[in-house]
Parts: sequence; C-alpha cells; structure tokens
Amino acid sequence: MDKLLLKTLAITMHVNKKKISQRLGLHLRQYKYVVQVAIGEQRGQGLNITSQCFWDNDCDGLATYLYHDI
Repeated sequence: MDKLLLKTLAITMHVNKKKISQRLGLHLRQYKYVVQVAIGEQRGQGLNITSQCFWDNDCDGLATYLYHDI
C-alpha cells in the first residue's frame, strides 16, 4: 500500500478508537455508538458523505465535530 494511504488509515483508526473509548468511559453501556471519520485534503473542493440507519427521534441523538488544521 501507498505510504500516505497507510498513514491516513492509521489516523482514522486512532480517531475512531479514541472517540469510542471516550464514550465507553461514560459507563453508558445501554447505548450503541456509530463513529464516522472523514479525512481529506483542503483544496477548495466539497465533500458529501451519505449514510443511512434506523433512527428513533424520541431516543436517538447525534453529535458532530468539525476540525480544520490550517
């Protein structure tokens, strides 16, 4: 594999594991977590990501975080 691809995969897995372990540290075992990480180069282009899941508006929620390293 390409060196850049391997580095990107390593960063993505690190972020995923960190976010999941933070949630598990809250001792809220009754919840399930979905963590989605997108890494891209900033060149003025857009990024659209689509995903689908079953959702219950009465008890499901979400959180988002956007980080730019300029």
